[in-house]
Amino acid sequence: MGLVTSIAKCYLNLAPAYPGEYRIHREPLERAWMEYNDERDGEGFVRFYFPSLELRGKDVLDLGCGYGGRTVRYGEMGAAYVAGNEVRSEAVEEGFEFARLKSVDNVEFFLAPAEKLPFPDNRFDIVLSSDVFEHVENFDQSLRESLRVLKRGGTLYAVFPPFYNATGGSHMHGYVSFSPAPNLLFSSSVLKKATEEILTKRGYDLRFLDPWRPTDRLWSLNGVTIRSFRRTLQNLAFTSISVKYTPLVTDLAKHPFVRPVHFVLRGATRVPFLREVMVGRIIAVITK
Repeated sequence: MGLVTSIAKCYLNLAPAYPGEYRIHREPLERAWMEYNDERDGEGFVRFYFPSLELRGKDVLDLGCGYGGRTVRYGEMGAAYVAGNEVRSEAVEEGFEFARLKSVDNVEFFLAPAEKLPFPDNRFDIVLSSDVFEHVENFDQSLRESLRVLKRGGTLYAVFPPFYNATGGSHMHGYVSFSPAPNLLFSSSVLKKATEEILTKRGYDLRFLDPWRPTDRLWSLNGVTIRSFRRTLQNLAFTSISVKYTPLVTDLAKHPFVRPVHFVLRGATRVPFLREVMVGRIIAVITK
C-alpha cells in the first residue's frame, strides 16, 4: 500500500488545490452571506436550476441547509414558512443568527440528520436539496424521509453530483487536488491516507475535515452513483418523476472555448458506460 499511496500522492499533487480560508478560519456569518448572495444573484440553487419555481405561499424544507443563507433567502422570496435542517450545531446557530440579522421571521432551523427528520408526515409543499444527497450517511433513508414529509402532490427538487463525476465527485477539489477522477484510479483507503499525508506536510490541522464515518467512501461522501440512485427509485412510491443529467462544466458552457467540448460532454451523458464519469449533476424532480 505504501507504493500505491506514493503514486496517489504524486497524482494528487499534479494539480494541487487548497482549502478556502473559510474552511480553516470561519468568520461569523461568512458562510451564510456566501449562500445568501449566491441565491440572491441567481447563481444559487433555485434561481440557477429551477428559475420558474414559485415559493410564494408554500411551506418549504431546505434539506441540508448549510449555514442558512439560502434558507433565509427562500423566506424573503415569499415562502409561508421555511425549515432548514443541518447536522452541525454551529451551522444551525449561524442560521438563526443570520435570520435575525435579516429580520426574517418565517424561518426556523433544526439540528437533525436527513435520515430522521423531526417533522410529521405530509408537512411540506416543497423540499429543496442542494448538493446534499451525496453527503448523507444513508442515501436511501434520506430520500424516503424527504418524501415522507411532503404533502400529497408536493415535490422534491434535488441536485447532486454522482460519486464518479470526473471533475468533482470526490470533492477533493475543495481542499487537496484538482486532478480528475482520483476515486476512479485509487481506492478510498489509499486516497484517505494520501490526502492526510499531503495535508499534514502542508501544515494543516486535519480537524477541518469532516469526521470520517464508517460508511464513507471519502470524507462525508456516501458514494451514491447514478446507478445506485436509479436502483433506489425503483423502491419508492411517487406519482411523477423527472431526472436530468447535466454534463461537466455546465456553468462554463457559454464560454466560446468551452462550448464545443460541452457539446461532446452532453452527448457522453447519454451513454450508460460514460455517464457516471461525464455527468456533472443529477437533477431530480420527484412529486409525491
